[in-house]
Amino acid sequence: AAGGQLRCWGNNGNLQLNVPGDVAAWSAVVAGSYLTCGLAAGGQLRCWGEKKNGRCKVPGDVANWSAVAAGWLHTCGIAAGGQLRCWGNNGNLQLNVPGDVAAWSAVVAGSYLTCGLAAGGQLR
Repeated sequence: AAGGQLRCWGNNGNLQLNVPGDVAAWSAVVAGSYLTCGLAAGGQLRCWGEKKNGRCKVPGDVANWSAVAAGWLHTCGIAAGGQLRCWGNNGNLQLNVPGDVAAWSAVVAGSYLTCGLAAGGQLR
């Protein structure tokens, strides 16, 4: 929608369509399994929908995010400084971000895995 307005439609069984009304403009959105996450235009990351496994609980110690990815039971985000963080279910080690990468530029989350692109172009 125009001006960064976010709208969601379809099955709302876990409230994943209930876009927070206190955000004026969004810059990005991802949909995972029964949850939705959006990046507000100012860098705030918000997730809503099924709260199982803590995957909607965005880490509170990061104020500004640049990217977000939603998997089956986990969520990942890249902080504005390039730090990659993941939260939710770690049953397949999908939250274990490699510690030897200083900055990330992209992240994707699958059903039971996470992939990231290091700022230098290395795919992990």
